[in-house]
Amino acid sequence: MKNFLILIAVFLFTCGIANAQTEKGDQNLGLDLGLNYANSKNLSINPYDNSSVAGSTKTTNFNLGPNYSYFIADKVDAGVGLLYNSSVTTNSSANGAVVNGPVREFGNYYGGKLFLRKYFMYKNKIGLRAGGFISYFKEIQKNTYPAPNAIYNYNSNANLYSAGGTLDLVYYPSKKLGVSAMFANLTYGHSKYNNTTQGNSSSDNLSLNFVNDGLTISIFYVFGS
Repeated sequence: MKNFLILIAVFLFTCGIANAQTEKGDQNLGLDLGLNYANSKNLSINPYDNSSVAGSTKTTNFNLGPNYSYFIADKVDAGVGLLYNSSVTTNSSANGAVVNGPVREFGNYYGGKLFLRKYFMYKNKIGLRAGGFISYFKEIQKNTYPAPNAIYNYNSNANLYSAGGTLDLVYYPSKKLGVSAMFANLTYGHSKYNNTTQGNSSSDNLSLNFVNDGLTISIFYVFGS
């Protein structure tokens, strides 16, 4: 709900009089910006002596990347985008207790995507944009354990493949400027990990997010026909 209110504020802030540029031959050159922060608390109980340790996990994700699209038909565009993402996860415990897992996980990944989108506009000014995408990313991650378990420190890399669909809010505050915000997404992902001394692994996942998958905003310049 908090992110939904942020989206409303963004569009109210950019209100103005404009005509959307979504005709065949138009082009968009934009920049994606995303931020996601999560803070969770946990309580671990040792079944042997019933002792407990309180802890917390904080995760921050930031991403940015340019994108380009071309309208192959009225209100239908196809394009390509690049993306860089940085992620930091910190695990801590109360009263100086030793953290069982890594105390810090740092990762970054980079790659690109192809997409095809359909626009549903109200008075050629504000509306929704729905479409599908395929993407590939390379991830590099570093995991650091506390001093007693530093021997478990390791670096890993992964190949990430995904496909799915997104639903965005779109608004044109001027003839040459547009802004969008991701509203929902459905994604299937396949990952292959090389964890060096820890071995290899792979995973498959399917996720559906509605509003609450962080906040991703795209600002784009309109040119062409």
